[in-house]
Amino acid sequence: MITNKFYQTDQYSATLKTSVISINYDGENAELVTQDTIFFPTGGGQSCDRGTISFDGNTVEILNVYEKDDEVVHVISGSDAAILKDCALRSIGRIDGFEIKMILDWNHRFDNMQRHCGEHILSGAVYRLFGGVNKGFHMGEDCITIDISFEDGSGGQSEAGICDAKLQENGKRRKMTWEMAERAELEANRVIWSDAPVTVDHFLSGSDAEKLPLRKKLTLDENISVVTIGDPSCPDDCVACCGTHPSTAGQVGLIKIYKIEPNKGMTRIYFEAGKRAFRQYQSRLNSLYDMSLKLSTGYADINEKYDAQMKHMNEMRLQLRHFRSLAIDSEAKKIMEEMHDGMVRRYDDFSVDDLLNLSKKISASVTGIIALADLNSNTVLLLSDLNTAKSRPDNDTARSAAGKRRGNDDTDRDVSGRDCGGIIKTIGKSFGGKGGGKISSGRVFFPDRNSMEAFLSSVLK
Repeated sequence: MITNKFYQTDQYSATLKTSVISINYDGENAELVTQDTIFFPTGGGQSCDRGTISFDGNTVEILNVYEKDDEVVHVISGSDAAILKDCALRSIGRIDGFEIKMILDWNHRFDNMQRHCGEHILSGAVYRLFGGVNKGFHMGEDCITIDISFEDGSGGQSEAGICDAKLQENGKRRKMTWEMAERAELEANRVIWSDAPVTVDHFLSGSDAEKLPLRKKLTLDENISVVTIGDPSCPDDCVACCGTHPSTAGQVGLIKIYKIEPNKGMTRIYFEAGKRAFRQYQSRLNSLYDMSLKLSTGYADINEKYDAQMKHMNEMRLQLRHFRSLAIDSEAKKIMEEMHDGMVRRYDDFSVDDLLNLSKKISASVTGIIALADLNSNTVLLLSDLNTAKSRPDNDTARSAAGKRRGNDDTDRDVSGRDCGGIIKTIGKSFGGKGGGKISSGRVFFPDRNSMEAFLSSVLK
């Protein structure tokens, strides 16, 4: 049975009394089909309506709405379906014909109407100004996107009706620029300010629909809805669409483009329309206001003040880098003067990167095995006087040899006891350490200070 779709003829109806046709269970949920509906099903890039149905003092939430074989299916939970079925049987002795009331979530519906119509208006503006064709459309929670293609290289018509030849180079269409996006945005808002009428015509055949000045070719042969914005003889936009739209463009309120970027040979435009565009604008303006307070300047001078701050920060960063380099050089000199087997140096003012630079400066002067520890990140750098050209010993030997007490006599330590990578892989792992390295150096991170200190005590006695 074909559902009578009130949203096609009266998109402002927020309540409707109708009767149940059938209830079919589908797992945990159930499919409810009614004689009439005000709920728009998901389709055409637009999400379905939200709302509830009520009956005999009960209120049931609509979980999803979709169309199947000309029937609009309302998805409700299985438990709610059981309540509905029980009430129907007690009331009229059957499910078919039981009366319910549909209640639309109007805020969600109008949000979709504003956004979807805004997409039509902006797509129409891009097409009329530059000949760009909308090849993809998505109404997401964060923004709306459209993908614009200039693949045919045809020029659009300017407001004066003259082909904008400046937008073509050697017969090929340029990619959309930010200047073009701003022109399209201004034109789209002009349509809104003019409060152009929005009409929806329904056609049984494609041949009848094609008599209108359509922006895009039809993809259906029958049961086609065409949305026209403005004068039908010279519309601001005219395209087939099954979605819900306001009766005038002025109800869209506002269109704001936020970003454009290349996407698969096309240009993707990120924008918002309606109340969401206003809220986005309000949020971003509040951010600018907060920034102006932090920078002690007005809106107009934020960029200049920010650039000055960044320049100052970069200068300070260079100075800091210079002083850190001097500090590392000074520390390297001290270590080399005091170098001995089993040395451990702990730091809370050097980062791991600083210690890596420090290790490079002292690596050629290392005696035996030493450790540099970052107390902030519980990271240890091991350095030994072995080089990577020597063969790596097996891990068992590394474990036993590293556990020996290390005195001043090098004979107390064999080669394996200085294999940094092997020590980290075996002993480091036993203390919860994660890392690795080569025979002459390695790095290991520990979950806490105690684990790090236990490792250092075990390896460097």
